Amino acid sequence: MKSVKVEIANKEYNLTGDPGLIEKSRDMVNAHIAKLRMINGKQNTDDLSILVALNIAEEKIIFQQDIQKKLETSLDQIEKLTQFADSLHTDRVL
Repeated sequence: MKSVKVEIANKEYNLTGDPGLIEKSRDMVNAHIAKLRMINGKQNTDDLSILVALNIAEEKIIFQQDIQKKLETSLDQIEKLTQFADSLHTDRVL
């Protein structure tokens, strides 16, 4: 693990982990903060931080739900293909 110095909302942090992932995360958080500042310019950084955390959590939940739906659809398609393949095999045996 590597230590990385990043600036988030004009404050420096020393974080440990994958530098590329930390930098991407920093960019995402700073982008969320900038977006919220444009909408709610007078809110303090603590309030913006909570809103950013909620926005990112919501994005993660939506992403997980989407992945779950895709997985269920894929499993359903695999089941149908398996049944079809089994029916072809049964037809040829008879």
